[in-house]
Amino acid sequence: DCVNRAGTLLALVSFLESADSCSPAMSEALDALACLSRSEGANGHIKPAWVVLAELPDSITPIVLCIADATPLLQDKAIEILSLLCRAQPIVLGNAVASASGCISAIAERVISTSAARIKIGGAALLVCTAKVNHQKVVEDLNASTLCTRLVQSLVGMLSSVQFCHLENQRGKGAISICRNIKEEASKGEVEKNTTAIYGVNIAIWLLSALASRDEKSKIETMEAGAVEILTEKISQSLSRYSQVSNLNKYFCLMHITHPCTN
Repeated sequence: DCVNRAGTLLALVSFLESADSCSPAMSEALDALACLSRSEGANGHIKPAWVVLAELPDSITPIVLCIADATPLLQDKAIEILSLLCRAQPIVLGNAVASASGCISAIAERVISTSAARIKIGGAALLVCTAKVNHQKVVEDLNASTLCTRLVQSLVGMLSSVQFCHLENQRGKGAISICRNIKEEASKGEVEKNTTAIYGVNIAIWLLSALASRDEKSKIETMEAGAVEILTEKISQSLSRYSQVSNLNKYFCLMHITHPCTN
């Protein structure tokens, strides 16, 4: 709360604009922002850094500009901070990434190279936001940097990895997510549906879909990487779980009808 009132977050963002991308001070500033972004404050009453940044869209660009020429460690810190803004400011974030030279390929490289699940999902979320505002730019940059094939393979690998399965349904305040329809997100008083926002490894599915839907090369690479088989299996598993839950619900309804006093 003291940090928010003192304007420390904006001071850190302002510092990023003038600091050397290779300096220890740049790393410390990003580390501070990442640490503050993770924190939800005491009893949830204090705004974490990502909420403050989401309320000030101009603060996003300096963090985005840190990504292209930074070391992998700094890139990961910037991706971690920005990924939490994907739901609150997807359009501003997507435009900032698309406008920053070399940023798309740098994010894709981290999704491919890192073993950290949160960075892989966060990077994929940033690319989804960028594709929503400038799909052509994403495809062109990935093809120009020869990263498209490796990115598709990495995303497909995420779908079948046990490491990512437990992240699929995590929906806390600090979870990485993207709203499927910005208008739905903006509407007040409406009960959120399960599919309104996409979380976790499902963001990788969204990015694969975005790439394959408008680019023939990406479509072929997605199929060759085995995505169709993996998704078919996941759908089959989901239908099986839904059928089991549906049958249980029918059983309990029947029990209630035949024995109304049953709890």
